[in-house]
Amino acid sequence: MSNLLQDPRYQNLRMKRDQLSAELKVLLDEWCWITNVLNPALRRQYDHLFGALERQLQHYTLRYLRLQRFAELLQQHLERHTAITASLLQTLQRFALQCYPDPQPSTTGEPPSPEGSSAEHHRQLYLELVKRLHPDRTGVESDAYRKYWNTVQSAYRDGNTALLRTILQLVETPSLPDTTLSLEELQTEIATLECRIAYLRKKVEQLKSDVPYRWKDCINDPEWQQQHRIALREEIAEVKRRIVRIQQQLYQWFGDPVREFLQSEDMESQEAASIQSQFVSTTYFRHR
Repeated sequence: MSNLLQDPRYQNLRMKRDQLSAELKVLLDEWCWITNVLNPALRRQYDHLFGALERQLQHYTLRYLRLQRFAELLQQHLERHTAITASLLQTLQRFALQCYPDPQPSTTGEPPSPEGSSAEHHRQLYLELVKRLHPDRTGVESDAYRKYWNTVQSAYRDGNTALLRTILQLVETPSLPDTTLSLEELQTEIATLECRIAYLRKKVEQLKSDVPYRWKDCINDPEWQQQHRIALREEIAEVKRRIVRIQQQLYQWFGDPVREFLQSEDMESQEAASIQSQFVSTTYFRHR
């Protein structure tokens, strides 16, 4: 082993492994910060600025899509020479609502609470992080405590074992170099690190290419805010115009029975009123 430690190839491999380990930790830290700190803050800020307009747009877009589907189904029955009855109209309305249901709260990043052995692993990860981070255990309020403590509590409460595991990787104290690894084992470890880095770099790039991260540099700009409000209002107005056009076509094709039905039966489900309470945790653009 002493001869191996003096081998320049071995020293170069160990140096490369250490560099890759440091690079992986930087990427993990960036992913964790974007996912659990920056993006949630940007979503809250966006909702504060534009939430009312987004709710209107989502509301009218759902109405338009349901009405469009209702018209398509009605046209099919017309081609089959089916009698247009109140019962048929109600059936088609229910089907249109099923095609475009109210948005449900997103569970992204909040997996179900683990059970059985998974629950025990989840608990052990949490206890290990408490031991490494909490000032009562370490004697100091470290940077890692200030940075990750609230995230650890949220991940434990939400059953997010993967996030706990990621944070543990970030706060682990580097161990002394393992001098028992062979050249082949070091090469395998390096290959594994390179794969993990490539995968995580791709995830970080995807986060940065999508909203809400894309709002980061413009959301505090008053001019951008005004332009975005104008764009949202224009989208709402266009969707309303589409609704009117479909209604006029239906009145022209089917006459009074459909006119009376649409005036008495809104193309909304009974749960539509819950959209506002679900809004912050629901993707804005699901039905656009």
